[in-house]
Amino acid sequence: MKHAVRISILILLAAFITAPSPRANDEAVEVDWATLQELDYHTGEMSDKLTKLNGKTVRIPGFMVPLDDDDEAVNEFLLVPYVGACIHTPPPPPNQLVHVKMKGRKRAEVLWWVPIWVEGQLDISSMMSAYGEVGFQVQGLSAEPYSD
Repeated sequence: MKHAVRISILILLAAFITAPSPRANDEAVEVDWATLQELDYHTGEMSDKLTKLNGKTVRIPGFMVPLDDDDEAVNEFLLVPYVGACIHTPPPPPNQLVHVKMKGRKRAEVLWWVPIWVEGQLDISSMMSAYGEVGFQVQGLSAEPYSD
């Protein structure tokens, strides 16, 4: 009997350890870059789909351009649709730039060449960054390496 209990405990522990970690918010809506392009950054007009995402918790894939000086973890960065954007090339248009500021004291690991998922509350509003005008703000809940 003791042996069966030990095996059951080991099975439960193995399931817990190998289970995928929960996202910050299971209700997050995945948003792609085509949807973000539905913002006309000249007029401020946007599609109904994009309008409905304003203020919602979203999950956006992309690449990180750190805005903090720390080499390992940052509180603030730009999320861009392709690697190298804003660094050695002209920046993408504002509807392809997301300014991410992690909530509270959270920090995101700097991943220069690795795609990431960013999850947080979307605010469709423009701002000026060191790299030009940005069309979206996200209060970041998490930033993690990209996986399907």
